[in-house]
Amino acid sequence: MEIAFKMIKQFLLFILYCYQYIFARKIFYPVFKLIYQLSLRGLGILNYQNSYITGEQYLISRLSQYYSGNHVTVFDVGANKGDYIKDIRRYFSNTTIHAFEPNHKLLSVLIKYKDKKTNIISQGLSDRKSKMTLYDVADNSGSEHASLYKEVISIYHKKKIRTISVNINTIDAYCKENGIPSVQILKIDTEGNELKVLYGAKAMLNKHMIDFIQFEFNSMNVYSGVFFKMIYNYLDNYWLYRLLPDGLISLREYNSINTEIYAFQNIIAVRKNILFK
Repeated sequence: MEIAFKMIKQFLLFILYCYQYIFARKIFYPVFKLIYQLSLRGLGILNYQNSYITGEQYLISRLSQYYSGNHVTVFDVGANKGDYIKDIRRYFSNTTIHAFEPNHKLLSVLIKYKDKKTNIISQGLSDRKSKMTLYDVADNSGSEHASLYKEVISIYHKKKIRTISVNINTIDAYCKENGIPSVQILKIDTEGNELKVLYGAKAMLNKHMIDFIQFEFNSMNVYSGVFFKMIYNYLDNYWLYRLLPDGLISLREYNSINTEIYAFQNIIAVRKNILFK
């Protein structure tokens, strides 16, 4: 049996060598580049067009089934214009939403969602309480690209910058100040600052008081200097998955080839003692 296994392994290595010898040539590069771009979409990467394509609708639907009418506390960090609030309200009837948005220009849009079930908080979240500078597109009244990292606007988006002084809090401090014992769903979309938001939730995470964490990993992490491995290590009490429109791709075992891809990925972290696939 061992001899047969070695022979099969050698044969497969020979086939791989032949493949590389024939196809690893400049003439085929455009073809493989196209195949690579198409393959990324099938792996749940660069699917940012709408909440169905990102897998967000699938996830929220599944979460609503998981909680099945129980009260759910949702933190929407980086609420922007309120699209996530609308999706949560569509699927959940018994929920309290805390929507954090530091960009003052967007408050007039978000305020329409404010009611007994939805709190609109004019703050950003990070790893410490402070005042910080938010960078946005200069000719925009409140873009979805605003970031605490200047290069996101100036280099990645190649736009002129408008600066905004914003108040920053932490999840731990906000929960303590407002008597919030647990968070069932934490969604983070902060254009590269996701890991620092998680750093600011250290106490809640250590007490196992956050069930599900949805966050993006994308090109902005180049400018914040965050590797996927850093998030993977920090969330060691969670299983990580990448979202597709109809399901989850397991990222339980770290592999740099599959994860260190600086392009839009919608990731869900599931606390390890929760049965959710």
